[in-house]
Amino acid sequence: MSEREVFTQALADNLRELRDWTAPYGILVGIESAGRGKVRTITFGVARYLDATIKVFSPTYIILESAGPMARYGSPLSFKSSGELLEFIKEHWV
Repeated sequence: MSEREVFTQALADNLRELRDWTAPYGILVGIESAGRGKVRTITFGVARYLDATIKVFSPTYIILESAGPMARYGSPLSFKSSGELLEFIKEHWV
């Protein structure tokens, strides 16, 4: 596995520990096309209140996109580390 894949999986595991994300799909880890390359993604949410996608371009460049009533903080948001991202999620959505 690549460094980015390992990083993304570890981030998804940390999200699972924070809360019971009630969207029907739970937490999905995937990959999407982005420009000339690919980006690792984590999709999660709270049924009827939050749909969120984390895009991991590198361990130091992470984008959070969100929609729904719980997503009051503008989208997309940029983070420089998983710790910074998880702190935001704990503070606002857990």
